This record gives sequence, structure tokens and C-alpha cells, in this order.
Amino acid sequence: MTSSNNNWVCFSCKYHKREPKIRKSTPHCIYCKRELYCLGYKIPVPKKHKVKEWEALACCMYWTDIENLEEEQKSRVESKHRIEREIKELIYEKKDTKENRKRLKKLKNELENL
Repeated sequence: MTSSNNNWVCFSCKYHKREPKIRKSTPHCIYCKRELYCLGYKIPVPKKHKVKEWEALACCMYWTDIENLEEEQKSRVESKHRIEREIKELIYEKKDTKENRKRLKKLKNELENL
């Protein structure tokens, strides 16, 4: 079974390259040497001379990235609050069992790694 290739672009140089989905590293632009941006395999890449389409695509990707970062941040905060509530419940439970100590240690570790 073959997999599709992803479209990788440099918005500065309007350079485009197709690479396999599974990669060990991010490809670089052959002109400016910056890392390329992965569009995936479904988003079409504009022709090099269509500057407005390149600008629109870059703007769209920028806002998509911001939305993704906001979602990740929101998810981290929700996880942090859930863990803090669980820690609080374990502390107020006042049952000093081996199982509770293990759970408390695990939760504190998760909290540090967020």
C-alpha cells in the first residue's frame, strides 16, 4: 500500500516540494535554507507567479496555526485543572494508603510535565 505525499512550501521563496508523509526531519528550502511548511496532501499549491494566492494561503495557514495553538493551550489548562482537582480530592480524603500515595505522586508528575 502506498501513501500520499505531502506538499511542503516555503512562503518566502514560493518554493514547493512533495515529500512522503512519513519523514524523520523537516525538509528545507533549496533557496533560503529555511524549514518548509507542511500543507498536507489535500491543499493545492498555487503557481509561483500567483502572488495573491500565495499571500492568501500563508495568511490562512498563519490563522490555522494560531487556532491550533489556542486549542492546545486550552486543552493544557483543562488538563491542569482536572489534575489539580484530583490532587485536592486525594489530599482532603485523608486516606494515607499506598495506592493514594502512588496516585498522588503520579498526578504531581503529570502536572509538572504539562
